[in-house]
Amino acid sequence: QARRLPTLLLALLLALPASASAHDTWFAPLPPDGPGALGETVLALGTGERFPHQQTPLDKDLVQASGCQALGAAAARRGGLPLGTLHWVAYRDDAVLLRPGRSAPAGARLSCWLQSRPLGIEIDDPVVVRYLDEIRALPDVRARWAALQARGVRWQERYVKHARIELPAADPGAASAGRAGQADGVPGLDLQADMPAGALRAGDTLRVQLLRDGQP
Repeated sequence: QARRLPTLLLALLLALPASASAHDTWFAPLPPDGPGALGETVLALGTGERFPHQQTPLDKDLVQASGCQALGAAAARRGGLPLGTLHWVAYRDDAVLLRPGRSAPAGARLSCWLQSRPLGIEIDDPVVVRYLDEIRALPDVRARWAALQARGVRWQERYVKHARIELPAADPGAASAGRAGQADGVPGLDLQADMPAGALRAGDTLRVQLLRDGQP
């Protein structure tokens, strides 16, 4: 059985222009006064073939773990103030709407993340060929796939979706920079970024650390 490593998917508020191939999943914040937001922090989690255009929602029953933390000078605790898990608000055609369990203190910035349950799929042979070409698969991987094909076995994958978003404070002067909120106790991959106090701008530099099961 051919398997693909879990993919870490990261979305940042006001991220630099970029495109995403395949079906990636990311957060997008709703305007506080937008439909469904009701003055609260509401995040749209959607899947699409090209960032930033979401196309389909993730089923809320597929969420395995999630959370939000308030960060910066306004957060009462060192390392962030936990705001609980993300709660379902509604479905849209292109995304599922979620909100933190508790409101963040005024002037704090938010770090929110989500992990899906493991998902299994089978992929058609022509798509596998394109996939192996895209990742420049090594000869031994192609040989294993050829052996599976000869036995009539389809390509199978099991993967977990991860998403994270960093939201700057409404008043950047009231927030301090710092590392993204920890996804404590959650196995899998997580990308921890040292965020600026304000919004990201083209040309900014970010220091990041990739963790697997909490370890670099």
